[in-house]
Amino acid sequence: MKKRLLVSCTILFAFLLVSVNLSVTTSVASAAPAPEIKAKVLKGVGSFRKDGTLGDSFDLFANKLKEKSKGALTLNWIGSSEAIPQADQPTAVKNGVIDFHFAAFSAYEKVLPVTIGAPLNQHTPMEDRKNGVYDFWTKAFEGFGVRYLGVSHSPGNYYFFLKKPIKNPKTDFKGMKLRTSNTYVAFIRALGAVPVTVPTDETYSALQTGLVDGSGWVCDSFDGLKGYEVLKYWVDHPFYQATTTMLINLKTWNSLDKAAQAIFNQAAMETEAERWAALRAQDAVYFKEFKTKGMSPITFTAEDAKWYLQTGRDAKWAEAKGKVSDQDYATMQKLFTKP
Repeated sequence: MKKRLLVSCTILFAFLLVSVNLSVTTSVASAAPAPEIKAKVLKGVGSFRKDGTLGDSFDLFANKLKEKSKGALTLNWIGSSEAIPQADQPTAVKNGVIDFHFAAFSAYEKVLPVTIGAPLNQHTPMEDRKNGVYDFWTKAFEGFGVRYLGVSHSPGNYYFFLKKPIKNPKTDFKGMKLRTSNTYVAFIRALGAVPVTVPTDETYSALQTGLVDGSGWVCDSFDGLKGYEVLKYWVDHPFYQATTTMLINLKTWNSLDKAAQAIFNQAAMETEAERWAALRAQDAVYFKEFKTKGMSPITFTAEDAKWYLQTGRDAKWAEAKGKVSDQDYATMQKLFTKP
């Protein structure tokens, strides 16, 4: 009996000893300091001016970097086209003249043709990280010399804003002069309209003077330029996805330690999710405001709307097919299109 009691006590003592050791080990591990991040100040430029919701997206990302790194990682905005001309910005980030680029995919179309297909992506940035789209862009941009971090700004879709109402998209766009960007120039031509390139800061006067009859835009940019003062209609059938990327010079990225890279990735993922949620509801608010400013929506019949949107997709895919490899074209069609 005494022998059994002694064995039981020994086992109990051993169990308590192991428990205490595990508790101490866990406490020491939890108290261990986070890896120290080397201080780094990065210079960034943007394809657009840092105002409105675009600036909010950049600031959110920059603030997350600073907060998560306890002030070690600082991202400074040095300007937009007034700092480095838009056409030169991709090469500037590739060559390390700047560290960071806050840019639309369309800014890279000349140097990285696969970006032509970006507006055709039908998935959310969060879905992109699971379905292979994020990996596709990471590989593509690394081939150019920059690291793709994700989507920083996602203001929804594009719309055409017009001076006069139309009824039939198959005929009524013909001959119309529309201010364009690289993103939807092929769509404008497919509609029979004439694309006119006008710098953003000259668009308002171009509409006033009749140089153009309308423009493609996302709602927040249209609102920021007060386009509702000169245009009174919008085609209420959104097309293409509008997104702005976060890009960092590849050598700068590789020079960061693993802990710093992890912070960049975490800040990027959080920025994507928060801005997507915040910006998804804004179009309804903008259109309500536009109506109070005297604007009216143009809605096509179901058949015409289907033709209109399919024409836009076909035009963009045709443009991509002529400029990217067969392999990239097939991969984009597979990855970007929802079943």
